[in-house]
Amino acid sequence: MGIFSFAVKENNASLNKREPPKNDNIFKYIWDIYDIIREGGSDYRKKLDNVLKNIDQSKYGFIVWVLNHCLVYNKFTRDNLELFTSVSNTFLTSEEYIYFYVDYMIKNNVQFPKFMPWYKLGIEQEDKKYKEIIKEEFDLDDDELEDALEYLRNENVSIRDVCLSLLN
Repeated sequence: MGIFSFAVKENNASLNKREPPKNDNIFKYIWDIYDIIREGGSDYRKKLDNVLKNIDQSKYGFIVWVLNHCLVYNKFTRDNLELFTSVSNTFLTSEEYIYFYVDYMIKNNVQFPKFMPWYKLGIEQEDKKYKEIIKEEFDLDDDELEDALEYLRNENVSIRDVCLSLLN
């Protein structure tokens, strides 16, 4: 083994003690952040600390990216996207921005809907959840829903845009 055998043994021992990386769904933590915003309360920073301690810091940039994309679900934040994106890109680290974001939303009583779809799924790029929202909002039966969707397609209006406009 030679002179450096002690280093090799110690290194191998530390490899055996290493825990396997967590394979958590990052979106679970993102929705936890939005639950904290919805609930507010005086202990929200402690709750946010608990959420962030479970996340690898290398994922914070992605979380900021998702948080900024979800700004579209509130009229005020949608109208002021540049305010948030310039802060996240210029002045703060990703972790600091997450705290700023949550702090700002709670202190200004900015609310986001419980249902915030992320990626479109399904046939013809129409998420079934969007169809359900339109069906419930306008109290349509299945035939009326299909007629309404056909009309929207003919007018080049996405059902996602209709659902977003219903949030205001």
